[in-house]
Amino acid sequence: YVYGNIEADGSGGSGVARAPLDRLNERDAYRAWNGSDWVSDLSETAMVFNLVPGEASVAWNEYLGQFIAVHSWPLSERVVIRTASAPEGPWSAPKDLFAGQTPVDGFNYAGRHHPELDLEDGRVIFVSYYHPLPGFLQGELVLVRVELE
Repeated sequence: YVYGNIEADGSGGSGVARAPLDRLNERDAYRAWNGSDWVSDLSETAMVFNLVPGEASVAWNEYLGQFIAVHSWPLSERVVIRTASAPEGPWSAPKDLFAGQTPVDGFNYAGRHHPELDLEDGRVIFVSYYHPLPGFLQGELVLVRVELE
């Protein structure tokens, strides 16, 4: 499965497509979710969740028994999580995971889950985000430990 940015109805969000592992490098192998079925016409890709500035990270979470999508919330310090029982959804409404450090100027972005760091079958996850600092092109990546309920 691959998630990518799409725009629909003036809102940015994510769509999803899939391909067999042995054909990942073949464009013709991909099928996109159009809201009701997997189709070969990638231009029919439906938005599976919206309000995603940049990209979301999506992974299976054993602890929740669901897929989780983690991303920054537009123009804020917040990082949110959504859940679904299938890669195409339906996805839950976003729920705040945490609010990052308040930047002096601008906003935090690039919230990402790192499933390779999960502990306790995903009860504890690690999420990074970019935090701008004063000065031209200055900033830092911040890693946050999150315990899921």
